[in-house]
Amino acid sequence: MASIPCILMVLLICLSLDHMACHGPEQATDIAFLLDSSGSVRDVEFEAMKQFVINLIRKLLKKHTQFAIAQYSSSCHIRVNFSQFNSKGLWEKQVENIRHISGGSNTAAAITKLAKELFVTSGGARPDATKVLIVITDGQSVDGYNLPFAIDMADAKNIIRFAVGVGQAFENSRARQELNMIATSATDHVFIVDNFDTLEKISSSIENHIKTMQSIGTNATESSTPKADRGPPASPGVLMIRAAVCVCLLAAALTVTVLITRKKTSAGGETVIYTNAIMLRGGENNINTPVDTSTVYDTVQK
Repeated sequence: MASIPCILMVLLICLSLDHMACHGPEQATDIAFLLDSSGSVRDVEFEAMKQFVINLIRKLLKKHTQFAIAQYSSSCHIRVNFSQFNSKGLWEKQVENIRHISGGSNTAAAITKLAKELFVTSGGARPDATKVLIVITDGQSVDGYNLPFAIDMADAKNIIRFAVGVGQAFENSRARQELNMIATSATDHVFIVDNFDTLEKISSSIENHIKTMQSIGTNATESSTPKADRGPPASPGVLMIRAAVCVCLLAAALTVTVLITRKKTSAGGETVIYTNAIMLRGGENNINTPVDTSTVYDTVQK
């Protein structure tokens, strides 16, 4: 008989194939940072923001992940696009070389520009990658009336967004509403800290959200992400192959040698048992009762 561990192994293989069919390999991810470089952000605070970005990239840097960095004030500047990011060891210098520029806070215009010019193939973005934008700002935008249009643009590109608010400005309800609008999910993707020196407090939370997406695909954000952001279901061809493999494995596992013995009972019943003497069926005997295997009349393949 096929042992229970053997059958369990087949089931585990089938479950593994099911997971692969649904989620595929590790998800490629394109992550962009949009840094508030307006006049309300001091130089030392901008440096703290850059250090936060460097530390988070260190945690997320892996083979299938690309990064880009942009800053904005009255205008938006893409300092490093996805194809320009140097993962060979020079990327930290690329971030350090970004300088504070001052000006207004045109957040909506900046998000629109990244949707049009960064999250595209010419900006180094990959069509099959999960797209992530992390916006860090210290206050309400001056072009908030354009924010719905910017968010529609980002949604059209399936960009998953995190909004990080820094400072007392977000005690204001309108400023908080802007963060909620910027983020894909007001519940899971909005973070507020007291000052730039405390940004590291939220680093692990953002890291965990993104790593979850990378390990099991965008379905990890299913509760908070529009349907357009979710990974595609397994194709019928993949499902058929998976089913065929499971059937073949299970058939092989259940090819067993069955020993047939006869045990005299008051009704002359016949008893059929497995090789380990566990009852398969039999006359008047209890279905769960082991029987005597000393008299073996035949061996058949099942």
